[in-house]
Formats: sequence, C-alpha cells, structure tokens
Amino acid sequence: EVGLAGYAKLLYEDAGIVCSVMDSNLPINDPILDLTPGKKIRLLQMDPLLGKLLESCGSYAELLKGFQAGVEKAIRQDGFVGIKSHLGERVGFGAAPVEADEAERSFSAAKGGDGEAYKKIYMAVVLASMIQAQELKFPIHFHTGITGGLWNGPVANCDPFLLVPILRQNRFLTTRVVLLHAGHPWSEHASMMAHTFPHVWVDMGWTTPWTSQRIVELYRDVIALAPLSKMMIGSGGHGSPEVSWLAAKTAKIAVSEVMTDAVRRGLMAERDAERVGRMILHDNAARMYGL
Repeated sequence: EVGLAGYAKLLYEDAGIVCSVMDSNLPINDPILDLTPGKKIRLLQMDPLLGKLLESCGSYAELLKGFQAGVEKAIRQDGFVGIKSHLGERVGFGAAPVEADEAERSFSAAKGGDGEAYKKIYMAVVLASMIQAQELKFPIHFHTGITGGLWNGPVANCDPFLLVPILRQNRFLTTRVVLLHAGHPWSEHASMMAHTFPHVWVDMGWTTPWTSQRIVELYRDVIALAPLSKMMIGSGGHGSPEVSWLAAKTAKIAVSEVMTDAVRRGLMAERDAERVGRMILHDNAARMYGL
C-alpha cells in the first residue's frame, strides 16, 4: 500500500510529469500540496484577494495599493509565477476599459454590492495588474472560453477575440498574456491572437483531456495557427492526479499524431517534428516560468 501520495507519484512518473502549475487558493505551505509529486509552481488567484480587499478598504486607491502589495509579496517572496483572472466571466472581455478615476467613483456602490460597479473595479484592477506584470516580469493568465463555469453574462463574453482592443494598446504590448483553456470552443481565435500578438500565449489546459475524441483535431487547429514556441499544455486537474496523468498521456498522443502527419506529408523534417513536440510538451512552459 503506497497511500495517496505514493499513488500520485506512480501516475506522475508513468506520464512523465515533471512540474505542476497550480492555481488553487491554498495557503503556500498547506500540507495538501505535498500530495502533488514533483516541482510545484503557483498562480495567484485574483478573485479571492480582490474580494477580501473590497470588504476591508475604504477607497479604490486603498484597494489597489493593497492588491498590488499582495501581488508583489506573492511574486517576490512566496514564489508565485503569475496571476489568474476570470475577467471574461466576471466582467466580459468586450467591456470598456476602466481607469482609476472611474473605479474610484464606482467604489462605494461596488462595496455595497452593486454588480455593475463591481465589474468596473474588477476591470480597473486587471488593467493596473497588466502594467505591474511588466515591472515584476510575470504573466497574466486569463480564463478564456466557456469551460469552468462562473457565468455572469452572455456566453460569448469569453471569446478571446473580444480582448483584442485591450491587448493591442501600446501600454500592454510588453505584458505577457496566457490564454488558458485555449479559448475553447474559440480555439482558432486564441491561436490567431498568439499568431498576431507577440505577447500572447495559448495554454491547452482543460481542453486536454476533456475534448475527448476531438483532442487531435484541437491540437491540429492550434498548431496550425499559433507560433509553436507559444503553445503550452495543461490539464485543469484541480488536485486529481488521474486527470493530470490522463492529460499528459492524451497530450502526447495528440502532439504525436499531428507531428507524424506533418512528417508524412513532407511538411516537416522528422528532427524538427521531434523538437517541436518537446517544445509544446515541456520547453515552452519551462521558458515561460523560468524552470
């Protein structure tokens, strides 16, 4: 009998998983984290910190100062490697940008529970965080597509194309942005954004393994459009070692199928296909997170 930690270790070794990027809201030293084998790096969830500060602060300026101090501590002291935001579900990617003065005017209403005012606070904090991300050199991760729930508006609010007016602003062109869940079912939109914008990456989490029989086609769509150096895999496993194991296995199958087809059709040399496979499965993420 190996116990849960030993069982997880067996699965991770079998799948060749060497690192987990985790966005759980667990404390940094929570013993539950020890159940995940290998190296673990953390993303800071935006929503819990923002909610806590909205309750305790008396102004937007105070809230933003507290939020950015929390982010800086997470990145510089606690070893976190980025932020995760649910802008699409909470506000809508197509919402108008909100600056500090408008957020300040909306603060009292947001603190009192006004949903529309809260959206303005959320958007303003996201935009400020995109600037802070440049200073502290961490990537912003946006949950994109219609996976994962948290709905508070039309489903199409999470189409990553709706982020284009923000991402094309000059002030954000050096903010690294990761489109989580590959924008599914708008995966070609996410891929084209990575193709168009030098600061945008596509992460295949959740779509791997949950697109089932479509997983090879999904990988083919993303590989066809996104730069091969800006595509990463994931699972959305949420602490289930079986999901991480299955995602690693199916990702390798999908990448292998697409690369084998490219070689068979004369579109890519075999040595280049092998190199691209390593990039997608490991090297791109290792470079993004400084592993």
